Amino acid sequence: MGFSSVFAPDGPNVDPLLISKTLFYNVLDFYILGNETIERVLKRCAQVDLLSHASVVAWRDGTLYRLQGAALRFRPNGADIRCVLCDQPASYDRYIAAENTVIFRCREPTSDRHSQMSIPRKWAVKLVTSSNSCEVIQGHGGSCRSILTWSSDT
Repeated sequence: MGFSSVFAPDGPNVDPLLISKTLFYNVLDFYILGNETIERVLKRCAQVDLLSHASVVAWRDGTLYRLQGAALRFRPNGADIRCVLCDQPASYDRYIAAENTVIFRCREPTSDRHSQMSIPRKWAVKLVTSSNSCEVIQGHGGSCRSILTWSSDT
């Protein structure tokens, strides 16, 4: 007999007190004692202080879940936005709600390299929307945007 569920933080720097407060308290209180689903517990864990430092991975019955931060200004679809030319983190420019798009720009002070290689200094990133394998979660008052994905082993 083994574990039927696994919850784990995933990040380069994980603060044990932060993880205890935002992840393991919710797992103990709402999943183990309250019998809530993994999806509901992970939605409860979607907080800025946790997701700005680490993602959360959970597994149950052959399904792997991943909760990751998706802040509009840094990683709107769960991955860091970088310039394809200089590989620096991109700067947030603006959000276009009507098109569900975020505009980023390169931080490189000169545009010579971009114009020489025909690479624009600004580019648009279309935001992912909820689907049958992904759910975009708006956290506490919209201050935390996160993405919950799941995939099955079968």
